[in-house]
Amino acid sequence: MISIMFNCTHFQNCFSSSCLSPPPPDKQSPLEMDRQIGRDVRHTSDSKVTDADLHGYLQKLAKLQADQKCLLHVHFATIARTT
Repeated sequence: MISIMFNCTHFQNCFSSSCLSPPPPDKQSPLEMDRQIGRDVRHTSDSKVTDADLHGYLQKLAKLQADQKCLLHVHFATIARTT
């Protein structure tokens, strides 16, 4: 899903500037960092992550789901952030 959001200009218009600054593909871009999480998990040799890494990943993804321009008020994003 993040790759679709990353590559589709419609979704890029839905995010606040804080999610897109600096603009992707800059490695410091929040959207780029979230996309990297999927890559990191998919490319582990055993598909496992430490508890600390998982906690960090979930915190970063929750920030995306709380984006004030669009996702903050989306019901499914709210559920994902709170569960």
